[in-house]
Amino acid sequence: MDHITCLKCVKCGREYDVNETMYTCLACGIEGTLDVVYDMDVVAKRFLRRIKKQTEVCTPMSIWKYIDLLPIQDERYLPYLQV
Repeated sequence: MDHITCLKCVKCGREYDVNETMYTCLACGIEGTLDVVYDMDVVAKRFLRRIKKQTEVCTPMSIWKYIDLLPIQDERYLPYLQV
């Protein structure tokens, strides 16, 4: 997940590697929800490339056009969801 820089605690600001913890800060516990911090240059390039490709081949746009903005590791297991 090279499009994610780190996970950052909303309470204390401590930063974690993506694989270091899930959901909450190790120091703050349940009060320290972790925000995903994205590398916006990587996200923008992928997002624009995907949108351009979908437009060129007339692929129906779905919720998954935003996949580059989500902390998803493996697209193989995504359900097909038409919105």
